[in-house]
Amino acid sequence: MKRTINSLEQQIESYRNLIERQADRIQDLEGALDLKHGDPVKRSASSGLELELKMEQYVDAFIELYETEEELASEVYGYFKQLPATPQTKELAGRLGVFPGQLRNAKIRKQIDPFQAYRELRELSSEALRFIWQHPRAAEPLKVEVFRAQILLESLKNGVKSLDTQEVIKSLTMVESHRIDRKQALRAMRRAASLEPLARFEQKARRKAILYIIKEADT
Repeated sequence: MKRTINSLEQQIESYRNLIERQADRIQDLEGALDLKHGDPVKRSASSGLELELKMEQYVDAFIELYETEEELASEVYGYFKQLPATPQTKELAGRLGVFPGQLRNAKIRKQIDPFQAYRELRELSSEALRFIWQHPRAAEPLKVEVFRAQILLESLKNGVKSLDTQEVIKSLTMVESHRIDRKQALRAMRRAASLEPLARFEQKARRKAILYIIKEADT
């Protein structure tokens, strides 16, 4: 099912509310055990049954907290997979797809405690969410053709006078980190002209095309 920015926000709100409740529970247990946040549990031979139970609850609470954060990261990963393939989105999606599994294996081997695993995973999911909130256009699940057209229009509006076919191929290839062919470039140029009233697409001789924006005074 295709995720939207609104559905993602609702999911995040739900997970964050759950995480807050879990964090409150952990704070209560820390108070009972006289621990600082995230301190490892140290058992002793003199631990009473009630204290031992609270220690088990404390460890379990962090495991639950980590698992909730892992579900949130999975939700964010699913959203990233449907975004246009830019270097930033591909890099973040790659980490979101691999890092939770690495942490899970490290937890099983007892190479990392649940609190540290939670903190590291939260840092990654927070980084991914910051990208979405700070780059709303790059983080919209657009058709790739529309995304490419928007890249071209941004270049033209930021001082580039015009773009020919080869320049478009080079520009989009750099953005997407894989080769864009001539047909794809031409489709992006035509779509840009359809999205922007002042944009003009012209087919030239020798299979060359050009995209530019006219000044309002010229209309």
